[in-house]
Amino acid sequence: MALEGSLKEFGLADILQLLSFQKKTGALVIEGRFDRVKVLFKEGNIVAIESRRRLESNRLGRILIKKGLITQEQLDELLKQQPLTGLRLGEMLVQKGISPEAIIESLTKQMTETLIQVLQWKEGYYEFKPEGVSISKDLPISLDTQHMLMEGLRVLDEYSVIGEKVSPDMVFEIIGEIPQDLSERERQILDLINGENELSTIVELSGMEELEVSRTILKLLESGIIRQKKEEEFIAPPPEEEKRFVPPLAPFIWAVTAVAFIVSFFWFFQFNDELKRFRAIKELETMRLKLEFHKIEKGTYPPEKDFQTPSDPWGLPYVYRLLSIEAPEETIPIIISNGPDKLPGTRDDIY
Repeated sequence: MALEGSLKEFGLADILQLLSFQKKTGALVIEGRFDRVKVLFKEGNIVAIESRRRLESNRLGRILIKKGLITQEQLDELLKQQPLTGLRLGEMLVQKGISPEAIIESLTKQMTETLIQVLQWKEGYYEFKPEGVSISKDLPISLDTQHMLMEGLRVLDEYSVIGEKVSPDMVFEIIGEIPQDLSERERQILDLINGENELSTIVELSGMEELEVSRTILKLLESGIIRQKKEEEFIAPPPEEEKRFVPPLAPFIWAVTAVAFIVSFFWFFQFNDELKRFRAIKELETMRLKLEFHKIEKGTYPPEKDFQTPSDPWGLPYVYRLLSIEAPEETIPIIISNGPDKLPGTRDDIY
């Protein structure tokens, strides 16, 4: 019997645990707004993860080229032959003499990165269908689902901490002396820091994962090698103006400017409120991840009195409650911000 539903009602972490505990074999397909991911299970273990957006062949080939195991010309030739062979790129590479261990290491990292991306989805649909799944003899990958899930939640928790210090729209510049003992990854990222590239641009140009780049930039920041450029540094100071004749229309222009300033002033407060809402949503997501991590580790959600919540953007603590339901009998966690009006049970509450 197929298992299907919405991620809003049943989170991916719970789905993975269920399939692991019941030692299921089959395919779990998760459809999101921007991607379609297929996770293959063999007796409860994950043996493959396929993403429509993050093609395995493209990423695996790029990684092996970086490691110097193949050339771009060899990769292009293999990709031309692949449709005729019916083999996956990794299997073809093993037949060409590439070390299976190197390919398995790259594929495992790639599968973990894709799973971490999907664990962040709050919307989407899933469907699991039991079906036969075989494991490649050349590349025998079978990963413990519980271990992968805990690693994914750990990375997401780390990412939430890093995200408080560096964000995709930040720009950095080199200010300190560059040490000789930097790693190759640090040097690659330093080459892309020029006082103009945003972090998101550096991620795109480097071909690395956002977490990997963010972690490296944070290390360079704390070492004093780079610094963040402030917003005012992007605006050149105005040149000194000579005295000039003010035309009769100037008072009218000043009046229009004043009106525009007042409108902008009120718009700023409205926009600022939206920023607070966005921050509250991100903080709620982080706390929910911590609760799921606690459940995986301890078997239950933490009691209400033991789970300390920070204050929301409007200065009140987030509300944490455990809700018991009868069918099926279980306990689910609820975390809420009372929103801008600071009153519980109103329309502006944030879940």
